[in-house]
Amino acid sequence: MFNNKSNNNNNDSKQVQGQGYHGYPAYPPQPHGGFPSHVGNPQYGVVAPNYGGNYSAPIINQPTVQSTNVAVNIGGTSYQRPWSTQLCGCMEDVGGCCCALCFFPCFVMTLATRMQEFCFLPFCVPNALLPMRVKIRAENDIEGSICKDCYCTYCCAMLTACQMKRELDNIDKKIPATQL
Repeated sequence: MFNNKSNNNNNDSKQVQGQGYHGYPAYPPQPHGGFPSHVGNPQYGVVAPNYGGNYSAPIINQPTVQSTNVAVNIGGTSYQRPWSTQLCGCMEDVGGCCCALCFFPCFVMTLATRMQEFCFLPFCVPNALLPMRVKIRAENDIEGSICKDCYCTYCCAMLTACQMKRELDNIDKKIPATQL
């Protein structure tokens, strides 16, 4: 039924005189287990590896990257000052707070323009007060955190806008940060 005898007429496994299988040179087995005598002979084009040359020391440890820690201070100073007015300090600028209460979209557009941002930013970016407040804090080294900024802008948007306006007013007046 099945013939387990191999066919010796197969061209892929045919051995030609002086060559091994598939056209490779036939290497007779060496009694000492080394390379045949013609390896390293330029006539055959086969170069033996250099087993007797100078060896480099073995690698014991993996190479590592040496790094230097650099502290980057974005604000310019490590001291962060508090806001010049409190969040509920509307009595310091009653006119600004009334304007925010009656014309809040226009009030925020005016803030964006004073910050040299696109005036329609409040209409293009949801809760635009958050990035605006973060920008004021970052540029003027005012203490706080993004978490506190989120809380203020989501829960007390009008009070936050008024505080930002008062802060910009004080910055425009060029009051030294030590007096704020």
